[in-house]
Amino acid sequence: MSNDIGIRELKAKLSECVRRAAGGERLIVTDRGRPVAQLTPLDPSTLDDLARIEQGVAEGWITPAKRRGGLKHFDPPQPVPSSSGLTIMEVLDEDRGD
Repeated sequence: MSNDIGIRELKAKLSECVRRAAGGERLIVTDRGRPVAQLTPLDPSTLDDLARIEQGVAEGWITPAKRRGGLKHFDPPQPVPSSSGLTIMEVLDEDRGD
């Protein structure tokens, strides 16, 4: 079996693919022949990191997020107008003597 696997085949053989990855194989997941993801063995240091995070939550020095999704739910910051009415690039150019 090749290390490339289509999404449909991955869904049909998920348990087998997870066993292969756990055994050290790196599987490239493809969507219509285009690589889109990889299934790899878990790095033991990742488990240490996760355990440390769980410990921090349990001890109260890490506060878990209230919702999932990270920063994608936040709008990008809006530009702050300068008192002179110039853009930041214009101010920088002026400051640099350009």
